[in-house]
Amino acid sequence: MKKIILLYISLFSCIYCYTQRILKDNISIFYKNDSHNLNLSQKNKVNDFIKHYKDAKINKIVIVSSADYKGNNLYNLKLSEKRANYVAQHIKESNNLKIQMKYIGEKEKPINHKSKDGVFTHRKTTIICEYILPSSKFEKPTFEQSKKENYLNKLITLDKNKTLRLKNINFQYGKTKMIKSSKKELQRLYNIMLKKKSLSIALEGHVCCSKSKYKEYDNTEYKQNTLSIKRAKKIHDYLLSKGIDSSRLSYKGYEFKTPLYYPEKNERHKSLNRRVEVRVIEN
Repeated sequence: MKKIILLYISLFSCIYCYTQRILKDNISIFYKNDSHNLNLSQKNKVNDFIKHYKDAKINKIVIVSSADYKGNNLYNLKLSEKRANYVAQHIKESNNLKIQMKYIGEKEKPINHKSKDGVFTHRKTTIICEYILPSSKFEKPTFEQSKKENYLNKLITLDKNKTLRLKNINFQYGKTKMIKSSKKELQRLYNIMLKKKSLSIALEGHVCCSKSKYKEYDNTEYKQNTLSIKRAKKIHDYLLSKGIDSSRLSYKGYEFKTPLYYPEKNERHKSLNRRVEVRVIEN
């Protein structure tokens, strides 16, 4: 009899899980140097985020914190821990939720990073909300503030001669063909150019793997200089085709002269070096 009861309980649990969907959403909090506390605005952002998903039934909260390269490894690991613990404690003050924490510590410094203030985007805590949505609900309850601000908006106020890497525009190895995620990013860049009529830019192409045994440009179609130029030209031509005046656009190839990562330790480094950056000429 006991075995039959346990079998029914197990079967019911499987059916219950099947009729629900586990979804995730997240927000990120960024810090000043050496800081781990949250200001009032950040606290409110976290509170609103948690409150938004309570009706959907929160399964658990995952907190992931990191630091930039300033300071030594041990200090940055401790700083990451402080950031995660502070956020966890703030959430616990008004919620009884299961919380998991992960401390990444120091993130790798980009090879050409010159700012003395460190890397702002590495000094962060990401709060991931894992929630259960019954199958009877067809719409995901999207939290508006959790949507990442379009980083390309920085181009509107960026100082003359400063550059911005196109994060979501990347290329297939040894080719000018873009990966699928690039299409939306091209549209966003066009929208910025449309919005800020005085903005003039130079598109700067780069290749990866110059010191590798298998050089990216070592093929029958392109050489190193032409591949980096053609990648920049690809985006230049797209903006032209959308109606952006040619006087506001230029392009250039930099081959492997300014890699973000060197030596390239993995495929991610190679992918990030295979890029196009935007330089502000006039703003």
